[in-house]
Amino acid sequence: MPYDSNSFDYIVNNYAFHHFTKKSEVLNEVTRVLKKNGIFKMHNIAIHDMKRWWVYIYFQGAYIEDTKRFWEKELIYTELFNRGFNVNLQIEYNMRAQKISNLLAYAENRIYQY
Repeated sequence: MPYDSNSFDYIVNNYAFHHFTKKSEVLNEVTRVLKKNGIFKMHNIAIHDMKRWWVYIYFQGAYIEDTKRFWEKELIYTELFNRGFNVNLQIEYNMRAQKISNLLAYAENRIYQY
């Protein structure tokens, strides 16, 4: 990143980490530019725990592709811990029944985005 070392008090990554192809390098850069005692906050989804998500039921190839892009939570924890972060892993699940008819528009929208 085009920033000096120890530049930031707070860095946030919201639902984007899986898009990085060189995740280790990203974490190295975050570590480099974050000030001592700075905070790195990452929000992500745990797709490995979501095998019954409706998208994966109806678009089975999506789960396989996502497992290639998403690191498992244990790996994220280990990689951050090994870089000296005090890791606070919080996991929240929300599972509810849905009528597929209520989700069709969302599914069609997802198909046309790619």
